[in-house]
Amino acid sequence: MISLTVSSVGTTIPTTVTPITSTESTTVVSTTTKPSCEMQSALINDRFISQPEFSTPIIGSISDLNSGEKGIDFVVNTPSTVVTIILPLKQNVKIKNFVKIQILRPSNVNRFRLTFLNKQKQPIGQYQILSTDSKHLLTSPTIDQFPIKTKYFSEIRFIKLEILDTDDDQPPKHVTLLLQACFKQTKIPQQGKWIHFFLSNYLFFSQKIAHKSMQ
Repeated sequence: MISLTVSSVGTTIPTTVTPITSTESTTVVSTTTKPSCEMQSALINDRFISQPEFSTPIIGSISDLNSGEKGIDFVVNTPSTVVTIILPLKQNVKIKNFVKIQILRPSNVNRFRLTFLNKQKQPIGQYQILSTDSKHLLTSPTIDQFPIKTKYFSEIRFIKLEILDTDDDQPPKHVTLLLQACFKQTKIPQQGKWIHFFLSNYLFFSQKIAHKSMQ
């Protein structure tokens, strides 16, 4: 287990990072300082993040998950059930750097765990990252340290959040997310251009076949 200490608004916040394996030395990047790229807050099911996936039914709409909204409640059989939220990146979006991920108060979420997934939904890198303890610090559970090899940023296609426990031992409720990062958008080929490309090739090969059949 690796313990990191972060200073935030005059408060010392311990952040715990649990290695999945420890067989390889890792060069990491830290985002505690202001990133050199443009920081943006991502809205759910908008420019950067597609429609999320949930491990249990929810009460509320997906847009309620955005900061400033009323939040969503999760329906679970037992309060100890780990609730999972998977945030897919848009097809034309890549992450250049992470700044902060929070589950905002007044949610009753105490701690959550972050894992980066590739396009096959397999974990990337060697770490799962644990948020701060909301009950202990009386603040929103936060992750603002991201020990991950720089080369892995381009592989991230899904952001997996696991709600581990709550302040009142009840199912998670009023859950809203703040996700701040540096995003890069690439162009999506226009559908018309692709149709023109395929039609041109189809006509070319059809003409060649017709010419050969006449010989």
